[in-house]
Amino acid sequence: DNLLKRVSKDGTHLLLLEDGETWVKTLQSKGALPTASIFHPQKTWVGHNYFVREHPFFDDLPVNGGMNWEYQRLVVYDGINHFGLYNVSSDNEEAVVSLVGGNSHLIATSVGIIPYGRGKIVYSALDLSPNLSLKVKASGVPKKIFCNILNWAAKEPSNPTLDRTGWIATASHSREAPERTLDNSLDTRWTSGIYQTGAREWFQMDMLEPQTFNRILLKQGTTGTEDYPRGYELYLSDDETNWGEPVLTGAGTEGEATVIELPEAKTNRYIRLVQTGTSPDKWWSIHEFGIESDAITGTRESSVKENVSIYYKDGQLGIREASIPFTVKIYSLSGQLLQSVAGSQPAVSLRLATGIYIVAVENLEGVYRQKILVN
Repeated sequence: DNLLKRVSKDGTHLLLLEDGETWVKTLQSKGALPTASIFHPQKTWVGHNYFVREHPFFDDLPVNGGMNWEYQRLVVYDGINHFGLYNVSSDNEEAVVSLVGGNSHLIATSVGIIPYGRGKIVYSALDLSPNLSLKVKASGVPKKIFCNILNWAAKEPSNPTLDRTGWIATASHSREAPERTLDNSLDTRWTSGIYQTGAREWFQMDMLEPQTFNRILLKQGTTGTEDYPRGYELYLSDDETNWGEPVLTGAGTEGEATVIELPEAKTNRYIRLVQTGTSPDKWWSIHEFGIESDAITGTRESSVKENVSIYYKDGQLGIREASIPFTVKIYSLSGQLLQSVAGSQPAVSLRLATGIYIVAVENLEGVYRQKILVN
C-alpha cells in the first residue's frame, strides 16, 4: 500500500520487470490496475508473434514491426511463462509490445504502461532480468531495453493531474449526476439541466483532504464544447462552511476544456464554482473535473524552448541550450526542495546521492523541468 501511495500521490513510476504476471494480478486485486484477460502463447512458435512500436523503451533498436533476430533472447514461446493482457477495462493503457496469435488472432499487450494517480505502472512479460547477468552477445539487447526503461522512468514527467480517488462531487442543480465528472470518461458528464440565467448554480468538489493546486480543469469533451460557464466565481474552503470572498472570477471558454489558472498555488479541501453568466439556450456541463499542481512536482512543461536538456555526471549538472543566467532547484520526488543554486555557466557543481530527482531550471524565458537519474 505504501508503494502504491508513492505512485499515486508522489508521481513515482512503478516498473514490473520480473515476475510480471504475478505482480499484475496482485495490483489488480488492489484496484491499481484495470481488470483484463490473460493470454499465454503456445509452446510452438507457429501463429504467435511479438510486435514492437517506436517508444523510448526501444531507442536505438528495430521498431515498428515484428521482433526479429535482434530480439532472440526475448522472443521465447514457452506458454505459461509469458503472457499478454487483452480485454483491458481501461482506455488509458499504452501498449508498447503486442503479442498477436491464437485461433482468434487476438492482440494482447506484453509490455504496457497504465497511469495510476500521478504516476505510471509499467508491466513487462519480456525476459529482461535473466539476461542482465549473461555475457553472451545476444543479451546486449535485453540489457539495452532495461537501461532504456530506467532512463525513461527518470525523465518521464509525472501526471500533473492530482489523484481523485474517493473525491465527492455535488451540485446545486443536476440533470445528470455530478460524480460523472470523476469516472475517467469524456463520454459522460454532469450537467445542470437549466439554462444559464445568472441563477448562481454551483458545482462543488470535496477532495477529502487539503490539496495543493494552481490550475483547475473543466473538461467539456467534444460534445459539450458550448456548455461552458459564461461567467464564474471560484471559492475555496477547508470546512465547507466558511467560503469567504471569491479567490478568482472569470468566464469559461468554448472548446474541449475550460482551464482556470490561479495566480498562485492554493491548498484547500473544497472547491466551489458558482456560475454567474447568462446564455439563453445552453446548460452548464462538465465531462471531467481535475486539478493540477506545478508547485509540488513541477511536471508541467513551460515555455522554455523544447531542446533544453539536463544531465548529471561526476558532480556536474549540465544544462544545454538554456539562457544564462538561471537558477537551478533540485527537488525530491515528493516535492521537497533540496538545493537551490544560481548558475552563470552551462554546468553547475552539485553533489547528489544516488536516486531520482526533479530539476527545475528557471530563467527569463520561464521554467524547464526534468527528472534525472543519479547512479
